[in-house]
Amino acid sequence: MAISDSPHDKLFKAAFEDVRDAAAELRSVLPSALVARLDLGTLVPVPGSFVDEVLRGSHSDLLYTVKCAGNDALLYVLCEHKSEVDRWTLLQLLRYMVRVWEQVLAQKPAPATLPPIIPVIVHHSETGWTAPRTFQGLFDAQTMSDVELRQLTPEFAVLIDDISHLSDEDLRLRALGSGALLGLLFLRDGRREGRVLAELEDWADLFRALLGTPNGRRAILQLFSYLIAVAPNLSLPQLEQRVQQAIPETEELVMTLAEQLIQQGLSQGLSQGLSQGLSQGLSQGLARQRGLVRRLVELKFGPVTPDTLSRLDAADESALDRYAERIVVASSLAEVLTD
Repeated sequence: MAISDSPHDKLFKAAFEDVRDAAAELRSVLPSALVARLDLGTLVPVPGSFVDEVLRGSHSDLLYTVKCAGNDALLYVLCEHKSEVDRWTLLQLLRYMVRVWEQVLAQKPAPATLPPIIPVIVHHSETGWTAPRTFQGLFDAQTMSDVELRQLTPEFAVLIDDISHLSDEDLRLRALGSGALLGLLFLRDGRREGRVLAELEDWADLFRALLGTPNGRRAILQLFSYLIAVAPNLSLPQLEQRVQQAIPETEELVMTLAEQLIQQGLSQGLSQGLSQGLSQGLSQGLARQRGLVRRLVELKFGPVTPDTLSRLDAADESALDRYAERIVVASSLAEVLTD
């Protein structure tokens, strides 16, 4: 399983960078009796996401150690994020859990017993979580009705934090920091066309609180970047207009985001376009360059008109280069396409 570059995963990890937010999330998800037995003040993230040094491609989203209240016994909390319903998630989690235990046994001296691992899945999708919540749920039900076979089959349950249809009020009750709470809200609604734009005013207090934190500007930029990445029909002009109405304090950050996305797109497009042009032929490389310029135009100025599309389709390599360079500083589409 390859390491995910999913914007969902990146935002999820960023939302719980602060261990206090991770602790607040666990207080909301874990059974209250278990929370009472854990000392969440001792929650410590395990550095790095790799739990499989052999395959190098298998990784967990977040892994923590925590002590049981009243003693020094450590256990692990494995938090996995899923933006889609995946029937085989519990098999994936079992693989991660085995790797964690193998790493524990590799310590010197090796422990006499294994530490418990609490598996948690944070999920958001249109349907909500519909896959099995227990490992034996992956097997044929008739087969598992056989008592002897069931006793010989591994079994564990997973805690599902399905935020798909939770209300804003439900999420606000979790006592999360503004960054973590906005992260969950954006994960819940980011892919629903126009939903986040409509709710920005309701979340203005969270944005203002986040803006006042040391890393608030970076966190807000990441939220807006995530939204642009997962909402294919959203343009930066639309986002800028709505931000200006709802949370004008962050308007400058949208302009910063535009510059970053354009520069990033130019950099990636030049390297990938050159590589594809050499390996696949000039015509395909030109097609990719044309697609890149169109995307940059859409990001900065909104959806392209048929006339603009025809102009881009007729442009040669040198014209496309000129257009791409002008997008960075142009204030109008006419300035970009002037010959």
